[in-house]
Amino acid sequence: MRRDNDLIRAMLFKYEAEDDYVLFEPDGNALPGEHEHRERFHLLLMMDAGLATKLSAGTFRLTSRGMDFLEAIREDTAWNKIKRGAAKVGDVGLNLLVDMAIASLKLELEKRVGLKF
Repeated sequence: MRRDNDLIRAMLFKYEAEDDYVLFEPDGNALPGEHEHRERFHLLLMMDAGLATKLSAGTFRLTSRGMDFLEAIREDTAWNKIKRGAAKVGDVGLNLLVDMAIASLKLELEKRVGLKF
């Protein structure tokens, strides 16, 4: 199964919208048009990349890294810029995609606020 970065982004938005920080692994509540096993696979990839962490059997939460990644890709323009940049070198791993998004956000902060990282 191939990784779908747009699905990972959609899942981050879905999880952020929940009322509780304790989230349940996909079990009949997959995103519209997605199969549960596909969403589970992508959740495992998110855990591998440190975007989410398992709490107990069947539960997890987003990590600070996951929330930072979501903030960096929240706007469609930022997300599309990151995807275009990644496409220039072929398919990049999720960890590198996260690093690219955070770096892009830092550059934007430098331009707008004058903060140096």
